[in-house]
Amino acid sequence: MKTTRTLTLALLLSAPLLAPFTASAEDAKDAPPKIVWSGLVDAFYTVNLTQAQDVANVLRAYDGPTGFNLNWAKLGASMNAEPAGFKIDLGFGPESVFTTNFFVLQGYGSLKLGPGVLDLGQFTTSAGFELFESNLNWLYTRGLIYQYIVPTVHQGVRYTADVGNGLTLQGSITNGWEAPSGAVINRELSPRKTVHVSAFYAGKGMTGAFTVYYGKEPSATDARLLLDGNVGTTLGALELNLSAAYRKEGDYDQRFGVNLSARYTLSDALKVAGRFEYLDDGKGAALGFVDGANAWNVTAAVIHPVGANAEIRAEVRYDQASEDIFAKTGLETETEFANNSATAHIAVMGWF
Repeated sequence: MKTTRTLTLALLLSAPLLAPFTASAEDAKDAPPKIVWSGLVDAFYTVNLTQAQDVANVLRAYDGPTGFNLNWAKLGASMNAEPAGFKIDLGFGPESVFTTNFFVLQGYGSLKLGPGVLDLGQFTTSAGFELFESNLNWLYTRGLIYQYIVPTVHQGVRYTADVGNGLTLQGSITNGWEAPSGAVINRELSPRKTVHVSAFYAGKGMTGAFTVYYGKEPSATDARLLLDGNVGTTLGALELNLSAAYRKEGDYDQRFGVNLSARYTLSDALKVAGRFEYLDDGKGAALGFVDGANAWNVTAAVIHPVGANAEIRAEVRYDQASEDIFAKTGLETETEFANNSATAHIAVMGWF
């Protein structure tokens, strides 16, 4: 009896001490899902080394004329699908004109379904090696595959499943090739559907991806096919990536691009990166020449991380095309053109 009274008294005395742990468990059970916020500010100064100073660089995604430029101000929020979640990315600035639908880059709901996650809404493309956020790319300026071959954003449904051993499979059905963006006035979503499948691999020291898009645009005679892939490897401080993409739409639009990129980490405060890229525009659909054209570029950059959430990048780039497409003289005079161009960038990016 004495033992029973002692045990009871001990439990009563310890109850206040145990209460915080019990409450924490209950609170965790009833706590709302965690929302993760993110943001990016991306600005740069560019100078045309061989072109006129008052014209924007061709063969580029977002470059403007010589001067200071705000490229991208982005704010995002996301919640993991456990079992339901969402993602929304809002973008402002020149890049948003070409990528967003009324400032929305991505906006979709997610649902955990079987072994994977189902997304419904607007999401960025699964093709290509380069991403929309400059700080996530090895180099600052975008390449030719990004600009002329792969799509941008889609509206539809997408399913992604991790099947193990570093392999992830993905498929989607979307409204046409692209979602509407500010770059296309009065554009409506395609009533026809584009289907897509991707396989992504991430192993020790090696990554790879292969993507296929197939669909037909409303005014097109033939279906559009995209084959896109890249493989990357890490050799100590050296990272290498080889990308290739092929796009075909009948006999009037055939494009092929290849990209070899490298990045080397010298220290926590210094990296260097480089790229060689070639675009074969066999029918001239990308570059706008009747008899077809080609272009290539060489890019080199020095990258200085500032802490974990900022970078300064200095970059030089040389472009050459098979036609005279680079303006050598200003807009106020009779413009002369050449087949090559050199530019320099200094970019500053901060994010959270």
